Amino acid sequence: MLEALNAAYCKEHRRRPHFTKITMQDKLVLTLLYRREYRSMENIAAEYGVSRDTIADNIHWVERALLNANLLQNSVTCVYKTN
Repeated sequence: MLEALNAAYCKEHRRRPHFTKITMQDKLVLTLLYRREYRSMENIAAEYGVSRDTIADNIHWVERALLNANLLQNSVTCVYKTN
């Protein structure tokens, strides 16, 4: 999963990578926490020290990337598969 996320990130940011507070591994972990443990985005945001919107954006991006890599069956928060 982590390899698929790194490939998707490189594909989207070919010219210049963006600095983020959250590492790719943390993005995957927080998405899995959200999906598996049904933790609120506010709770996860407080743990990582970022806003709820940042967590929501990261969860949607990770789910979309995993859907496109065929590593995720379905998603409640991300409906569209964009290849």
